[in-house]
Amino acid sequence: MPHADPGSSLWVIELRNADLKEVSFAVIDPERLALPWQRIVEGTDWWTSLTAFSGNHIYLHNYRYPEVPEPTDLLAVNVDTGFLSWILPNYLLVKTVSSDLLEVAAKQGDGFRHMLCNAATG
Repeated sequence: MPHADPGSSLWVIELRNADLKEVSFAVIDPERLALPWQRIVEGTDWWTSLTAFSGNHIYLHNYRYPEVPEPTDLLAVNVDTGFLSWILPNYLLVKTVSSDLLEVAAKQGDGFRHMLCNAATG
């Protein structure tokens, strides 16, 4: 997935090892032929999926209940280090409003409650 900023050459890649049921992530820069980092991110598991790449974060969704195909938690990973910045339990990413602001939603009854979230702190 390319960075949302068209001026950025960075891409994030989701890597899966089916034998070990592990997922890892990597940031690559094809313009510089560089691999800044590749790692298994704390708080992720086989069901975690790449959701967005904007600003200084990579956004992932966790699926706490693998038998239910709905995301349950939002995770933010620092693009420079590959380390977990924050987790927002019970929320999912709706869209990146800007590099500093996210629209998130939480289940509420039969619908969703939408909120704005600081991208740096969750």
